[in-house]
Amino acid sequence: MVLIKSRLRARPQPSCPPDASLKAVRLQGRFNKKCAAAAVQPFLPTLVLGTLAVSFSTAHAQAASQDEAATMPAVTVSASSADAAQDTVRMGALGAQPIRDTPFSITSVSEESIRDSDARFLIDALRDDPSVMTSSGGAASYSAIQQIQIRGLSLAYNNNYKRNGLSVIHFGETAMESTGRIDVLKGLSGFAYGFSGPGGVVNIVPKKPTEEPYRAVSVGYTSQSLLRAAVDLGGRFGANDQFGYRINAAKENGETPIDKVRMNRTLFSGYFDWRVTPDLTLGLDLEQQRINRTGQPFSYTLADGVPLPRPPKGSAFNGVDYAGYDSRETLVGLNADWRINSDWSFSAGFLKQSFWRDANWSFAKITNAQGDLSGYTERDALQDFPGRSAQASLNGRVRTGPLLHELTMGFDWRSNASRRGDYQISPTWASNLYQPVAAPPTDLYAGRDEYKNTYSRERGIYLTDTLHLNEYWRVIAGLRHSTAASGNLNPAGVASSQYEASVTTPMAAILFKPQETTTLYTSYAEGLEQGGIAPQGTGNAGTIFGPLKSRQVEVGVKWQPTDRWMLTAAAYRIDKGLGYTDTSTNRYVQSGSQLHRGLEFMVDGMLTRELRLNAGLSLIDASMERTGKATVDGRRPPNVPRQVFVAALDYESAFLHGLGVSARYRWTGNRAYDATNARTLPAYSLVDLGASYRTRIDNVSTVFRLHVDNLLNTRYWDAGLYPGLSRTVGLTMEMEL
Repeated sequence: MVLIKSRLRARPQPSCPPDASLKAVRLQGRFNKKCAAAAVQPFLPTLVLGTLAVSFSTAHAQAASQDEAATMPAVTVSASSADAAQDTVRMGALGAQPIRDTPFSITSVSEESIRDSDARFLIDALRDDPSVMTSSGGAASYSAIQQIQIRGLSLAYNNNYKRNGLSVIHFGETAMESTGRIDVLKGLSGFAYGFSGPGGVVNIVPKKPTEEPYRAVSVGYTSQSLLRAAVDLGGRFGANDQFGYRINAAKENGETPIDKVRMNRTLFSGYFDWRVTPDLTLGLDLEQQRINRTGQPFSYTLADGVPLPRPPKGSAFNGVDYAGYDSRETLVGLNADWRINSDWSFSAGFLKQSFWRDANWSFAKITNAQGDLSGYTERDALQDFPGRSAQASLNGRVRTGPLLHELTMGFDWRSNASRRGDYQISPTWASNLYQPVAAPPTDLYAGRDEYKNTYSRERGIYLTDTLHLNEYWRVIAGLRHSTAASGNLNPAGVASSQYEASVTTPMAAILFKPQETTTLYTSYAEGLEQGGIAPQGTGNAGTIFGPLKSRQVEVGVKWQPTDRWMLTAAAYRIDKGLGYTDTSTNRYVQSGSQLHRGLEFMVDGMLTRELRLNAGLSLIDASMERTGKATVDGRRPPNVPRQVFVAALDYESAFLHGLGVSARYRWTGNRAYDATNARTLPAYSLVDLGASYRTRIDNVSTVFRLHVDNLLNTRYWDAGLYPGLSRTVGLTMEMEL
C-alpha cells in the first residue's frame, strides 16, 4: 500500500529494464509508451532497411517496366517447371534426381512449408518426420547447441550438415528466414558426401532470386517476450533479367520461453546470381548471423544409481543467469552451373565459413530422487571454427547400344579446424531441481590467447553410373575414394594424437518401376565417419580415434498415385562402429558396433479438397553388440526410441476464405538413459495447434499466423536430459508488398 501511495503521489513513470522487451510494454498492467519505444528500438534498423529496400525495388521495378516494356519479351511462369524443380534434389555423388526415383529415403521441406509452419529452428521445420528428432532437447534451441539425430543416430556437427551441398560446421542456429529448402537424406550418406555419420545428411538450400519482384515484411512474437522483425526481398534486373537477388534481414530480441534466458539475434543474408548466358549461371551466397544469449539452464546428468526424478516445469529457469554465449558466423559461397548441351552439365561450388564463439556453459549432476544436485559452470572461451569446402561434378548421359547411362563424376574437399582459448571449470555448489539456488559468482576468464587445437581434412573422388536397362529396371553402381586426416594439437602446436586414412567405398542399388508413379528399390552402401574425440573429464580426454566404418542395406517403395498423394515405406539395417565412455575405467573407447534395424512409413496427401494429412511412423530396434562388456552387449543405445508416431492435419476453410487451421500429434516412445539401460526416459506425447488467416489490408496481401506448441503443457524429459519446453505461443504477421 505504501508503494502505491508513493507512486500516486509522485506520479513517476514506471522504470524500464535495460533490456526492455514486451514485458516492459506490459509493465504494471498498462501500456507504457517509453518502454514500448525501448522494446521496438532494436528492430528499427531492420524495419528501416526493409522500408528503404522496398521503396527502392518498387521504384526500380516501375522504371524498368517503363524502359523495357517495348523491348523485353513477355515472361511466362510455368507451375509445372517449379513443381519439377521442387521434387528434384541434389545428393552429392548421386547427382540430381527426382525424389521418387532415388534408392534412399528423402524428405524435402519447401520454402512455403517453412514459412507456413512459422518454424523458428531447424528441428521445427522437420518435426513432421518421425525419423528426425533432436539429440540435445528442444529446450537446447534456446540455451545451447541444437543437434539432430536421424534413425536414432546423431549427426556430426562437422560432417553431416551441408549448405548447397557443401560442408558447413553446425555449431550455431540455422536461420529459417534465409532458408529456401531443406533436403534430408536419411541413412548412410558416406558415399554421397564422404566422411559423415551414418544417420543421414541435412542439406540447407538458401533462398534463391525470384523471377518476379517479391517484397515481404514480417513481425513476430514468441512467448515469453521474444520479438522478431524480418525483411525478404527478391527479383531480377538488367538486360533480359540476367541479374537476380534475394536479400533477407532479421532482428530478434527478448526473453525466450525459458525464464531468464534472453536472446539477441541479428541476421543478414543475400544470394545473388548472374545468368552469363542462357546456359551458364554464377551464384554468390552471403550470410552473417550474430547471436547473444544470456541465462544458461543446466544440462543435467544422473549420478550412478540415482533413479530418474519427475521433470520440472520446462519454462522454469534453473542454471546460471549470468552464463550464456556470444557467437558470430559468416558464410561466403560461390556457385557455378553450366548446361554444356542437352546431355551434359557441370556444377562447382566453394564455401568459406567462420564461426566464433565465447561460451559459458552450466552443468548439474542430480544426486538423489528428491532432485538435489551439484552444479558447476564451464568456461569454453574464445572458440573459433574456420572451415572451407569445395566440390565439382560433371553429369551426363551416354548410350552403349540400347542401354542408357546417366553418369555423375566429380570430387569434393573440405578443411576444418578449431582454435580455442582457456577451458576452465568453476567449483561446484548445491542446488535443487525444483527449488533452485542462485549460482555464486565466478571469475572464470580467458587467460590464454587462442591456439589451434584440432584440424580435419578430407578429399574424395567419385563415379556413379545409373544404368537404364529398360523402362522398368534401373541399376545404380558407384565408387568413392576418400582420404581423411585429423589431429589434436597442444598449445605449443605439437600433435598429441592424429591419424590419416584412405578408403574406397561402394554403393549399389536396383530400382523397379512397374509404372511411372511407383518405384520399388533396394540399395547397399558403405561409408566412413570420423572417429570420436575423448570428451573432457575422461582419463584420455582429447585423444582422437580413427574412422569408424558403417554399412547399410535398405529396401523401400515410393508411390505417387496422383499429384495430391505420396506414400513411402522403407526397411533398413545400419551397422556402425561404436564409440563410448567406459564408466569402469573412465576412458573413451571405440569397440564393437551399434546395430539399427528399422521400418519407416510416410503418407502425405489431400483427404478432401480442404483437408490435408501428413503422417508417419518410425520403428527402430537398436542394440549395441560385440563391446566385450556383458552389461552393454544387447542393450539399447541411449536416446533411441523404439517408436515415434506423427500425424498432422491442415484444413483450409471453404466457408471462410483465407482461414486455415492445423493440428499435430507426436508420440515418442521411451528411451534408454544410459548404456546399461538401468534407467529409462518415459514416453511422452505432444499436441500442437495452429491457425492462419490470409486477407488484404489496403490492397496488401497479409497473413496472420498463430501457433501453440505443447498445448496441454505436458512435462517430460527431452533428449540430453533437458526438461521439455512448456506451452509456447507464437504469432506472426507477414505482408507481401
